[in-house]
Amino acid sequence: MTKTLEGIVISTKKVSEGDTIIDIFDVNGNYNSFLLKKPKSTKKIIYCEIGTFVKIDYSDRYKIPVITNIYTLEDFIFWKQSYQDFLALNFLLEITKEFNKHAAEEKEIHQILRTILSIDKNKKFLLSIYILKLLSIGGYIDDFYGLKNTLKINKNNQTNIQLKQHEIGFEISNDFGIDFNIFKIIRYTIVTKNILLISKISIDPKTESKLFEIAKHWISFIMNLDFEKYKDIQL
Repeated sequence: MTKTLEGIVISTKKVSEGDTIIDIFDVNGNYNSFLLKKPKSTKKIIYCEIGTFVKIDYSDRYKIPVITNIYTLEDFIFWKQSYQDFLALNFLLEITKEFNKHAAEEKEIHQILRTILSIDKNKKFLLSIYILKLLSIGGYIDDFYGLKNTLKINKNNQTNIQLKQHEIGFEISNDFGIDFNIFKIIRYTIVTKNILLISKISIDPKTESKLFEIAKHWISFIMNLDFEKYKDIQL
C-alpha cells in the first residue's frame, strides 16, 4: 500500500549499493526512517538533501518503508549557501533529532523548525531562539510568565534561572553573564509565540554571541552532543 507523508529531512545515511536511509521529521512531530533506493535507470536522478521540506510517497510493506517518489516543497536555501550555513544547519537538525529522545511527539516543534528554516537572518540568533523554544516546550524552563523585568541577584552575584532538575547560575560580572538586555530577550523569546516577531529583535553581535553560548550551555544539560565541533559557528 502506498502512503504519503510531508516533513523535513533531518539526516541521510548511505548504505549498501548506493541506497540511502533518510530520517524525516514529519508535520505531526514524528520521526520516521525510510529507504531511498538507488534508481535502476542511470537517467533517473533522485537527490535528497538535509534541511529540505519534502513530500514522499512510500510503501510500508517492508521493515523500513521504501520511498517510491520524493518531491522538494521547500529548499531553505538560506541555510545552504556557505560552509558556515551548513554548519549551523547541521547543528539545528542534530539538536532537533536529539531532543526527540527527551520530549513527546510535538507538532509545535516541527512548526517552529520550519519557520526558523524559512528566515533569512543571522543564524546564530535563530539557533538561540530555537534552543530556548525547545527548552520551553519540553518543560525545562519554568515560571517565565511569572517573572518580572528585574533580575534577582543572589549572594554570589549570580542570577538564577530554574531549569527542570537544574538550577543554573551565571555571573553577572563576567563575559558569560546574563545582563538585563539578555534576560529580557530570553523572557520575550519564551513568552512570545510568533517566531518571525522574535527574529526581528535588534541585537548587537556581542549580545548575540552571549545568548548563543547561554542557550548551548542550558541545552547541554539535557542532551549529550559534541558541542565543540560547532564552536566555529560565526554567523
